[in-house]
Amino acid sequence: PMILTLGRMDFTATATPLIAHMAVEKGVEANIVYASTKSIGDKVYGSMLLGIPDRDDQIRIAGDYLSHVANIVVEEVHRDAV
Repeated sequence: PMILTLGRMDFTATATPLIAHMAVEKGVEANIVYASTKSIGDKVYGSMLLGIPDRDDQIRIAGDYLSHVANIVVEEVHRDAV
């Protein structure tokens, strides 16, 4: 599987079950490999690694879906870079 990293999520982005919505709306299977949040001042920031099967454009679909959510940065990481 390929891995997508989501970074700089603020609390408004984490208040919605984005990965569950993506699975239902787009049919993308994703495993949460790692997730972390941290409070800085009055905001909560976090990052997440998603494992997504490298088939049927699943990575592209997930990246497109998540990159259109406010306050989320999406980056594709290839397995050999992890």
